[in-house]
Amino acid sequence: MNIANCAVLVPAWHLTAQREVVPTRARRGRRGRCNPALAKRPCQSHHVKSDDLALRVAIASAGFSAGALVWQLCLYRLSGARLIVRLLPVVQDAALVVGTGPDRGWERVRDHLSTLEECAIDLAEVRVTNVGRSPVSVSDLSLDFGRAARWRKGRMTMRGFPVALLDGTTETVIRLDAGSTTSQYFDLWTLVDAMREKKPGKTIDVRASAVPAGRRPQRSRRRARWRFEPGRRSLRPDYPETSAVRAYRELWRLNRADEGRASFTSTVWSVIYAGLKRGDSVDLIAEQVESVLGTMSSWIVTRVVAAYEQSPDSDDPTGG
Repeated sequence: MNIANCAVLVPAWHLTAQREVVPTRARRGRRGRCNPALAKRPCQSHHVKSDDLALRVAIASAGFSAGALVWQLCLYRLSGARLIVRLLPVVQDAALVVGTGPDRGWERVRDHLSTLEECAIDLAEVRVTNVGRSPVSVSDLSLDFGRAARWRKGRMTMRGFPVALLDGTTETVIRLDAGSTTSQYFDLWTLVDAMREKKPGKTIDVRASAVPAGRRPQRSRRRARWRFEPGRRSLRPDYPETSAVRAYRELWRLNRADEGRASFTSTVWSVIYAGLKRGDSVDLIAEQVESVLGTMSSWIVTRVVAAYEQSPDSDDPTGG
């Protein structure tokens, strides 16, 4: 073999090896020519890594499980009994005309009170509605006055003898079917005055309360609670408690215990009030009442006249 030929073959073999190292998937330009700058750029992968995919699947499954749990809780609440408790103001005047107001009182609807007389009874209506899908027994419809102290858990509730008014019930335990409603009426200021003896000089907050069977007590909305400052004794803003109002309320409370006398409260009041405006004595007013009704306890007239002559700052309805 010729030595000169070997010397020529070595550079040729070297150049062939270098040509094989050049990438075969060189990116071409618009005209089909190979772009050296793009050939040196590493090829990027468009596949999602396996760990990122697993994380996404886990997040999706956790969200689906949480949604299913919330849905089951909603179905559980809808399947049972759910109560809506409301506290509504009611006024019955001496002419037996009844007026009702919204949850927050008559501060914004004063025009509706023009048809009511001055002498009237303020009542609190506790209305309970079963908005669930199953019947439930409800008991202890009452007025809630909050906690006795901030550090105590128990709440103070009071309920008087229910007033037989409109469609109100006087039963202690009431069974409510799905979608049904019941109401009870209470003499408001009798209960408020009893609470003021325990909280002298403080503002009284009032809410409605009802106890469903086997569950915790349900109360009306806190935003719709009633607030009574010391000295306030009227639900209607423009109708303060005057001597005539105080006397009529005393007569109404004395007669409501007797069904026979309760039906004649309006007639008896017209006779007593006419005598009070004339300045008649207690005996003369009692005789006038007996001439109209035939019989009437004189001590009732005495209590009514004492309430009429009572000082506004006094808490004793007898005037003592």
